[in-house]
Parts: sequence; structure tokens; C-alpha cells
Amino acid sequence: MSAVPELRRAALARASSMRDGRVAEVLRRSIPQVFERAGDAWESSDGTVRAIDVRLAVDGHALGLCETFPSVRDAVIATITAEAPRVLGASVVELAIVWGVRERSVEAGYRDDGGEPLDRGFGDDVKRALVGFLRASGDDESARALAGGELEIGAREIDVIGARVDASKLEPALAALYGRSMRVIVR
Repeated sequence: MSAVPELRRAALARASSMRDGRVAEVLRRSIPQVFERAGDAWESSDGTVRAIDVRLAVDGHALGLCETFPSVRDAVIATITAEAPRVLGASVVELAIVWGVRERSVEAGYRDDGGEPLDRGFGDDVKRALVGFLRASGDDESARALAGGELEIGAREIDVIGARVDASKLEPALAALYGRSMRVIVR
């Protein structure tokens, strides 16, 4: 849908007037995807209202902000759902915030796009996302320790090599990133 980038820009503009800058940060680190809900439309006084679902793919840092601070998640959802009728002429029925974008480097600065899709099986992508998630959630110590190590990704487990980090601090973050529990083995 061609208006999807416009939805992101409109939501960013709305978020820039909010007190909490983390809402705009999440939206800057996102790629929205819109899905029509077939057969889900209703009549209003202004005509037919289309129904859509939105999937907001974000990087690890943005997901860490949303998972750690429910008010940030709620404000992101409210911002997108407020702009969708104006920009897309549709009402949001469901909105999911999921990990699906590579971490933005500090050097990248602001780009109009939300980022690049990631490879969930590539250790460097996962490590950067995990470090970003941990930093966003306030665990700088674990983030620093993990940044110096390497990750090997398996189907249900992740090996951490060369980093002294507590596996119990990584498992909740990985569960949020992958949407399922992942076993962490520190070597």
C-alpha cells in the first residue's frame, strides 16, 4: 500500500509533539505494514469505513522501549490508530509491535525509512538487537558485556561466546525479540 510511508510520517509528526520522546524514537525505528481485513468494513455517517491490521516492525532498541515501558507501547499504538483514518481512510482493528528491523547505527542518524529487514539467524543482527533491547530496558551492564562477545543462533537456543553475561538476563529479552522462549548457553 503506497500510503504506508505516509502513515509513518504522520505518526512521527504527531509523536514529535508528545512529552515522551521515546514514542517518536520507536516510530523512527519502525517499518509499518498494513493488511486489509477482508469482509471487515462498516457504514458510518461518512460512508464505508475499511478495517485494517497494522504490523509495526521495529528494531531491538525500540522493542525494548515498548516492552519495558507500557506507556510508550500504548502511546505508539494510539498515535498510529489516530492517524490511520486520516491517512489511509481506514480504522485499525489490530496493531502488533514486533522485532523485524536491523539496529540502526549511531552514524546512520535519521533516515526517512524505518530501517532494513533483519536476518533472525545471523548472529551479528541478533547481537545488535539484543544489545539495543538491553540498553533500552536499562541494563547497560549486560549490554556492554554482550557487545564484546559473539552469538551462534540455533533453532531454540543461542550460544554466547566470549562474553561474561548472566543468561537469565538475556532470556526475557530474547523471548520478546523472537516471540518464544530461547535457551541461552554462555561459553
